[in-house]
Amino acid sequence: MEEMKKAVIYARFSSQRQNETSIEAQLEECYNYCRENKYEVVGEYIDKAISAKTDDRPEFLRMIADSSKEIFEAIVVYQLDRFARNKYDSAIYKRQLKQKGVKVYSAKEQISDGPEGILIESVLEGMAEYYSAELSQKVKRNLKQNAERGWFNGGYPPFGYKVVEVDCGTYKKKKLEIDTDTAPIVRQVFEMRANDINLLDIVDYLNQKGCKTVMGNKFQKTSLSVMLKNKRYIGTNIYSGIEYPNTIPAIIDEELFNRVQAIIKKYEHSPGIGKADENYILTTKIYCGKCKAPMVGTSGTSHSGIAYKYYTCNNVLKKKCTKKNISKDLIEELVVNECRKLLTDENIDNISYKAYTISQEKNAQNCLMKALEKQIHKLEKNIENLMVALENGDNVDLINERITNNRVEIDKAKKQYDSESEKISNLTEKQIRKFLIKLKDKRIDELKYKKLLISLFVNKIYVYEDELTMIFNVGDKSITITKSLLKDINTNLKNGDSSYIEQASPPIF
Repeated sequence: MEEMKKAVIYARFSSQRQNETSIEAQLEECYNYCRENKYEVVGEYIDKAISAKTDDRPEFLRMIADSSKEIFEAIVVYQLDRFARNKYDSAIYKRQLKQKGVKVYSAKEQISDGPEGILIESVLEGMAEYYSAELSQKVKRNLKQNAERGWFNGGYPPFGYKVVEVDCGTYKKKKLEIDTDTAPIVRQVFEMRANDINLLDIVDYLNQKGCKTVMGNKFQKTSLSVMLKNKRYIGTNIYSGIEYPNTIPAIIDEELFNRVQAIIKKYEHSPGIGKADENYILTTKIYCGKCKAPMVGTSGTSHSGIAYKYYTCNNVLKKKCTKKNISKDLIEELVVNECRKLLTDENIDNISYKAYTISQEKNAQNCLMKALEKQIHKLEKNIENLMVALENGDNVDLINERITNNRVEIDKAKKQYDSESEKISNLTEKQIRKFLIKLKDKRIDELKYKKLLISLFVNKIYVYEDELTMIFNVGDKSITITKSLLKDINTNLKNGDSSYIEQASPPIF
């Protein structure tokens, strides 16, 4: 008898508005998938009330760590957004798993393994991330308005303040108010630093007095440094890096705050070579042609103060490879231009049709909504039976309590049902096509569109000393760019000269 392949199931619900029912529904579908595809389930990993937008998920990270133990060959999720809602996190973790021989499968999205499957998966994930970002803008708009009006947007209040609730009639808001017990300590700390007293001496002073941070910990040099740069102490509310002066009560005046900033600046040093920022858009896609290791973003500053950004072979950083760096701007511009060429009318039509078809199948098979419908029907039936018992005069108080509890559960289930129904994709094939056309026509220098193009189309890029090879998620050929391009690439790109592009069979690595 053929030995069954081993799989584990990962399930997650992302907020307190969801509950155990959503996990049960996900598990049921995943088990069905494993039975149909001859997988033996050897474990479950479940994260509760944690968003996939963060990778700080204990069970998820434990699963990634366990993948190196060779105890399973596949991870099954209800659908791809349970695994990750961010294309870059998804790509990083899938690559790690692939290196360990582990694949990720969606129980509800039947996607093939070939290049076409990779492309469709990229479209679905890319659009989920795109529309998630669109929705989050509405939330950000409300938080921005709160900040403008001096309301508190949540989290821990700065040391020296307390949070109070304000009744605004039909709703309640929170705002910061000066804490008369700790605000004098804030003023004293700023005075000490303005007089050039050492940070560690101030830390010792605070800890000897028994002062604690807002999280209840002893003061450290780091927490004190953050405190001394906080503009809220001069009445400036801050949200998403934008400042709103004179919107909250000030503890110190601007003159004292500026004196402290001058002291801080005096002791700051040039950072030198720094780590890459998040805008290295080829990360997880680009590899060294010499040793096949991933290339990572690096940066540095020349003696004249000019900043340079590169992609560097990871083994070069470990002194295990001698591959030369490649200019970040040079290769990114080239790759994005090649991606845009793939958005032909024919490709747009094919992608739109397949993405729409899968989206509709997923809507029709939403087992969570079906489970919630069953739960609501069962609770309503319970109430009917309890009402009959109530009419008979049996245990009136107890029955009334049970009826109330059932009604509360019905309200919860209905709210979750409404929340789940909002997630159903109502996108038409025409809307998906319009999205891809918009992607094709957008300005080349808009970062988010560059990221989407690369996410959708690029599989791998191998960089050699005198050429580079791009492998895409569409078609059966790669593109090789020779040293004639690398010699004078900037001029060629500006003039739109594509004569240096040669079609070649995909290399075997």
